[in-house]
Amino acid sequence: GFRIVRVTKVECPKPCSKSEQHADLKSEIENPKSGVALALIDMSDYNRAARAYWAAVVVLGAAVGAWGLHGCLALRPQEWAQLLVLASLVVVSGVCPVRIPGTKASVTAGDAFIFLGTIFLGVPAGVVLGAVDLLTSSVRTTRRVTSWIAAPACMAVTVFIAGQTFYLALGSYAGVARHPLGSTQAITLEQLALPLVMMALVQYFFNGVLVATLIALKSRRPLWQCWRDGYLWTAWTFFAAALAACVVYAAMMEFGLLYVILSVPVIAASYATYRIYFERVAEQTREAAEMSRIHLAT
Repeated sequence: GFRIVRVTKVECPKPCSKSEQHADLKSEIENPKSGVALALIDMSDYNRAARAYWAAVVVLGAAVGAWGLHGCLALRPQEWAQLLVLASLVVVSGVCPVRIPGTKASVTAGDAFIFLGTIFLGVPAGVVLGAVDLLTSSVRTTRRVTSWIAAPACMAVTVFIAGQTFYLALGSYAGVARHPLGSTQAITLEQLALPLVMMALVQYFFNGVLVATLIALKSRRPLWQCWRDGYLWTAWTFFAAALAACVVYAAMMEFGLLYVILSVPVIAASYATYRIYFERVAEQTREAAEMSRIHLAT
C-alpha cells in the first residue's frame, strides 16, 4: 500500500509571495516496496467550484483527445509521417514559450502548426497537435501537475470547436466539402482566408475563456476581468499564426507537402515577433510601476 511520508515546501530560487509558496507545497507518498516517491496533485488553492470546473474540463478534454487519437488511426502512412513532422515542430515551439507579462499564461508558435494540421490532416490531428503543444509548454512554464493536465484538455476542446468551425465555414463560404482538406487539390487563398480567420478567432476566444474561467473561480474575480486582463489583447498572436499558416499552405501546395520544413522560417519569424513584443510590454509595465511608486513616494 501507500503511506504519506512527509509534506515539504520547495524553496524558490527567488523571493516568493505567500501564494507562490503555498502553490509549491508538495505532498509526497512513498511505495514501501519500491521506494519510489510519487507527487500528489496539489489542489489546496482550489475552491469547490474551481475543482468541479477543473474536473469537468479534464473529463471533456480527455474524451475529445481520445476521439482525436482514434481519428488519427485512420491516417495513411504518408499522413502519419506528416503528423509526426508537425508534432515535432509543435514540441520544438512549445519548449520555448513566451510568457505574457502580468499573467501566468504563455503563448507559443505552435498555433500555426495546429492550423496546418487541421487543414491538411483534419480536426482529429489538430486536436492531438493542440494537446501536445500545451502539454509541452505547460511543463516548461509551471510545476503544477494540475496545469499539466488541464492545459492540454482545454486546448483539445478549443481545437475541436475551432476545427469544426473551419470546415463549417469552408463548406458554407467556399463550397468545399472535403474533410480533411488535404493536399490533393488546392483551393484559392480567397476560399481559405475567411474559414482560417474564423478558426483563429474561435480558437482565440475559447482558449482564453476556458482558462480565464478557471482563474476567475479560483480567485473569485469576475470572468470578464480575468479574460480582459490576461487574454483580450493576445488576439493578434492567433491571427499572426493564421496568416503564417495561410502563407505556408500556399507554399506547400506549390512545392509539395513534403516541404513542410519550409514553414520553419515563417513560424520562427512569428515567434520572434511574439517575444520582442511581450518583452517591450513587460518593460513598459515595469516603467509604469516604477513611475507610480515614485509618484506615491513624493
